[in-house]
Amino acid sequence: MPAKKPVSPADEPPAAPAAAAAPPAAVAGAETPPEPKMLFYVVSFFVPIAGIILGAIYLGKPDKPNKEFGKNCLVAALANFALGIMAFCCFMSLYVSFIVVYIVIIIAVLGAAAGGAMHNAGGALGHLVGAAWAALRLFF
Repeated sequence: MPAKKPVSPADEPPAAPAAAAAPPAAVAGAETPPEPKMLFYVVSFFVPIAGIILGAIYLGKPDKPNKEFGKNCLVAALANFALGIMAFCCFMSLYVSFIVVYIVIIIAVLGAAAGGAMHNAGGALGHLVGAAWAALRLFF
């Protein structure tokens, strides 16, 4: 039997290319947050219950990207609630101010309609309407 001659590195067949390094999450078998993330953030803002559910699900996952995604979904949902409350307060303040202006205008019209007749007559209502009319003239 003939002796095997030593194989040089040049005579070896080419090795298969090395597999691309898998990301750590794929190696550990963990899930990654859904893509595109921005779409889910926008959905979380406009549909807050979806953001709360997504946030609760992904905050419960062990790896950092999932926790960050869950936190961002919750922040988007809570931002919607905060903006809604601020808009409600602004609307209510406008609404109340319109009611106050409306009442003042009614008192002014009553004062103008009553004229000085009630005020000159010396009645208590005449004094009240005259005072309201005087207060209204300060604003307009």
